[in-house]
Amino acid sequence: MFFKRKKHNQPSPTQLAQSVTYELLQRRGIEVVSDTFDDGTPYFELVTGHPGARLTLSRPIEWATLLSEDELKAQIDGWLDSLLNSPNYTEENIEDIDLSERLFVRALPDDATSDPAARDDFAYTRQLVPGMSLLLVIDYPETLRWVTSADIERLPQSLDELYGMAIENTLAMPLVDQHVSDDGSVRWLQGQSLCTSAVVSRVELLAPNTGYGIVFAIPTTWDVVVAGVETHDDLVPTFEKVAKVAGQILFAPENEKAATCPHIFFRSPDGDISLGATLSISEDD
Repeated sequence: MFFKRKKHNQPSPTQLAQSVTYELLQRRGIEVVSDTFDDGTPYFELVTGHPGARLTLSRPIEWATLLSEDELKAQIDGWLDSLLNSPNYTEENIEDIDLSERLFVRALPDDATSDPAARDDFAYTRQLVPGMSLLLVIDYPETLRWVTSADIERLPQSLDELYGMAIENTLAMPLVDQHVSDDGSVRWLQGQSLCTSAVVSRVELLAPNTGYGIVFAIPTTWDVVVAGVETHDDLVPTFEKVAKVAGQILFAPENEKAATCPHIFFRSPDGDISLGATLSISEDD
């Protein structure tokens, strides 16, 4: 085994974030209904207070992985005060936003942006890896705003400039933790943002010893596993090592709704990315 994953006490970060947020909303006399987006991210839709408004719980879930329960309650309490007393974020015109520090990229399955009703809205997206797209998003304290094709038409920057800015900001995000295998060949990066997995848009910056290529996986929104391949003889052993770690992450019970991609990818020295393997439950310990 390359890494020993820390045991997580129940409830999971998602359950804790939901229960704390619900309790604090109830104290404010606000009734909500709970649901999830297509990517598994939970949200509350407000029935009273701000009827129809949605509170995406991605930030509270991130905080729940980092804070004690008392700290989490204080953090979410302040977040709700700020959010419920501010205008809806969609009212802000994109041309009035300073994107230099707020524009990021997020990795999403292709089918997340291919709904016929919204296909034109996200026709600009670029392929990250086979089966996944790279979406431009704007960071808000309460959520991420997906940038649409109509938004881009109103901006002075070219699409290349926007992606360049967004990728640079994404790569600069702090990591929560990173682990290195005993032999130094495999890195497991953990972030606190829904954009973390998109750092593989520049995967060549993440792995050493890449003379023959790079093997990598993005098992969840918050996790990246990457290893360089020095020679042809190292290719299969490197796939096995990355699959071992990625499988432990992907099939961990606490990651059931955070799972992003069950595949292992290979980036050749010339930059081509191909699907190399698919994880199954049998590969987990």
